[in-house]
Amino acid sequence: MITTSKRDVVVRVRGNRAAATLRGVTAVWQARSWWGGFIAVSLGVVGENVLMAGGDADIALRYYLAGVVLLILALFHPGRPGGLPRRTHASPSELEIAPEAAPSAAPLPVRRARTAALATAWPTPTGRRSVTPATVPAFVARGIRGTGRMWARWCGLRARLGWRFTLPALLLTAALTAATAFVLVRNITDSLGGWLWVGAMAALILTFAGAHSPRNMPGALGGPESDFFSRGVPTLPVRWEVALAVLMLAAALVLRVVNLEHMPGIFGDEGERGMDARAIVEGRAAPLFGLGWWSVPNLYFYGIAWMIRIFGDNMVGERMLSVVSGVLAIWFVYRTGRLLFGVRAGLIAGTLLAVSPLWLQFSREGGESTPTGMLWAGGFYFLVRALRFRRWSDWTLSGLLYGFSLYYYAAGKLVVPLLGFVGLYCLIRWRLYFFKRYLLGFVLLGVAFGLAFLPYAVFLQGDQWHGFFGRAQETSIFSPQHQANT
Repeated sequence: MITTSKRDVVVRVRGNRAAATLRGVTAVWQARSWWGGFIAVSLGVVGENVLMAGGDADIALRYYLAGVVLLILALFHPGRPGGLPRRTHASPSELEIAPEAAPSAAPLPVRRARTAALATAWPTPTGRRSVTPATVPAFVARGIRGTGRMWARWCGLRARLGWRFTLPALLLTAALTAATAFVLVRNITDSLGGWLWVGAMAALILTFAGAHSPRNMPGALGGPESDFFSRGVPTLPVRWEVALAVLMLAAALVLRVVNLEHMPGIFGDEGERGMDARAIVEGRAAPLFGLGWWSVPNLYFYGIAWMIRIFGDNMVGERMLSVVSGVLAIWFVYRTGRLLFGVRAGLIAGTLLAVSPLWLQFSREGGESTPTGMLWAGGFYFLVRALRFRRWSDWTLSGLLYGFSLYYYAAGKLVVPLLGFVGLYCLIRWRLYFFKRYLLGFVLLGVAFGLAFLPYAVFLQGDQWHGFFGRAQETSIFSPQHQANT
């Protein structure tokens, strides 16, 4: 018989307590970017309140400096010995899979092949936060399993067909695009051209839906796990994330619909927009791809007209398009933050936007700038997904959303140079890997962008592009009439 003395038990207990204490201290220290940043921001808020209350500016400055120093200390890390930074993800060259290291493609029985295909529809479980049917309620899990099976079968079929599906689908998209341009050039008001345009976009989306990235190489853009402080970021179970995300969106919706009829008051521009939309509801002829009040594309007024039909001929009906766009923008910001920096950062970003007074103002006012912001947010979300995972469908959706943003607020045209700067940054950042991983993706984004913009471009061609550049010529500081004031 082997026995353990009382002294050994006491030493082991003390050792366990010491180890637990050390682990707790280590966890708190690894999370210094979180609690240090929180304290730093709080110091900045205190300094701002001192200034707003008319207090001593020197005291406020000390609060600001203390917050800045603390933030620098919280985010500083020494790196690895020898000056090498800590890496938690492979470099682009290490992501290449050698042919001899690739798994063999041994044939599987039919039943096993179906099971393997279904398994690939879900990420490999990596802990409590892995999203699988088992992590959601039972009544939702059944629908998830059914959707997962259908999507897995489609992806499997798409992988087997490969270019034999892509090439005919691209030819169909090109034919529908050419037919759209031919019909609309002859008559911009022909409804056949609109239907052909919708068919061309649907064909383009279907072409790349479920398609794998080229050569199955992942993108070079890192994620939350590549951050030095990722080990110290608090984790959140999937159920809590879903609950908090639903609560965030519900609170955003409530803040935007309460007393929507009377707040924030009625502005003259809202009246002009509402009259154009009401005229469409009453049957007045307005070309879908033409221009309405203040050179705003009529597609925006058709959107308001549908909202008026659903929610009533009042200010609520006119403003509901902005309400829906504001909530969708919050969703896209949350997903983008989650993709880049993790669940906690995504929820914080979405919540801050949900209660932002500026975004609340735009979400409760009937204006074309809110849909523009929403489309930009969606475009950047799918662009980040494309840079991270290199899926063809993400490039397509990003280009379509960016292209649709030109149908709303005039400043939406700034997305053209902005995308150029993004591409230039990627070229400088990854150099040769940009051509390997992202060049074709940016080309596809441009094709989708041009397809979404095509009917508007046909109309502007006959208008000498006045509706496209007119607003900029009126307001830009580079316009000749503004040079003296500038």
